Amino acid sequence: MTGTAWTTSGADFNATATASLTINGSSATPATYTWGITADVQSWYGGAQNFGHALLENPSVGNDVNGILFNSREAASSTPTLALTFLQQVANLKATAGNGTVTLTWTNPTTISGATSLEAYAGVLILRQVDKPVSAISVPADGTTYTACSTIGASADVVVFVDNTSAITFTDSGLCGGLTNDHAYSYKVFAVDTAHYYSTEWSTARLFGEWIGHRAGSCGHSQRDRIGASNLGL
Repeated sequence: MTGTAWTTSGADFNATATASLTINGSSATPATYTWGITADVQSWYGGAQNFGHALLENPSVGNDVNGILFNSREAASSTPTLALTFLQQVANLKATAGNGTVTLTWTNPTTISGATSLEAYAGVLILRQVDKPVSAISVPADGTTYTACSTIGASADVVVFVDNTSAITFTDSGLCGGLTNDHAYSYKVFAVDTAHYYSTEWSTARLFGEWIGHRAGSCGHSQRDRIGASNLGL
């Protein structure tokens, strides 16, 4: 900008690279390169401002007299692409009360129309809490395998169901502690894939009443997606 001193803030960038890669090619043999920017995209999704990225060349031997050329989005073909991968949450979660039991039913995710399915869905993980909602910050850690009756989070929300068979129903008959009439029970259901990555967009259900089965209500709620991203350039 004309008249603006170099010391004025603006056009700054984080000196720590989000990702890096080695490019071995020539003008005669163009190629596609991929690098991950998941942390940045997750940060944007969480509310941080998106100022984009800068591509910096760091020649390994002296000056690169030819330079490296990347297509822009205005190019006729082989344009840069931001690819997102994420786990959808289960849908249509319903809770049905019985005498000392709660039965949950749901619909497992399916590939979004027009998308390429990259996640291998395996099943669900279900958390339970009594007389209060399952904590909003109780989220299973990606890459971790949980067992029934283990707990997650500071509120010690209980894992009552771990499935890898694409089940669509679960009856809680008192696993990890019996269900007692005159109490409210809350559940949070996460989709999980074969690599033990979990959706952090979840579905919830809550039951309450004189006893588990006389008066029942359920509600659905969602928060956010776990996002993975890669940036493709040519």
